[in-house]
Amino acid sequence: MLTLYFKSPLPGPTKLRNDIDELHAISSEIVKKFRKDMKEKDVEEEGGALLKALCRASDEGDTLTDEEVVHNVYAFAGAGIDTTSTGLTHLMITLAERPEIQEKMAEEILAASNERDGKDLTIDESLAGFPYTSAVIKESLRLFPPVGALPFRHCTVSNVKLGPATLAKNTPISAWIPTTGDEQADTDFLTVEIKRSEFTGDTKHFCSPF
Repeated sequence: MLTLYFKSPLPGPTKLRNDIDELHAISSEIVKKFRKDMKEKDVEEEGGALLKALCRASDEGDTLTDEEVVHNVYAFAGAGIDTTSTGLTHLMITLAERPEIQEKMAEEILAASNERDGKDLTIDESLAGFPYTSAVIKESLRLFPPVGALPFRHCTVSNVKLGPATLAKNTPISAWIPTTGDEQADTDFLTVEIKRSEFTGDTKHFCSPF
């Protein structure tokens, strides 16, 4: 029904389709200009890292078309910006409500910074060197996942068993992510994460937020 609505001649869907067409046209021109600049001058030290990577990406000599580059930029922007901001917002609210956890995180981060005399941490050190901070972030994602549900897919065969249900061919399927991530009914913050490791440094067994 939603697809039929967006394809209808009603004013709202018509304006949305026109806006999308205009966005595609502008984005395509940006990609074409960027590719032209890449050929005419060295853009190694200039901006546009994502466009640069997409325009240069190839698989056995096949490169992405302008349209494919545009749609990949949409995917990166939509998946990376909104989900990151939503996840950080929930994390900040959670920490504001739990100052004792915020203080422990700060102590862990400051201790690591002092050990390096204020020098920046490498990416590997940032990912692996903060078991408590990692637990807090993953627990926040578990309870408040930025993406509420997976996109719909359809069964390609008949009589698929999914728990007590039997799904017919072409049955739409999705997953409600907060349900899959909520391993604890009362959702006490960090209880699952902390009890699993007791800060042994083994973060491999922290529950996946998704």
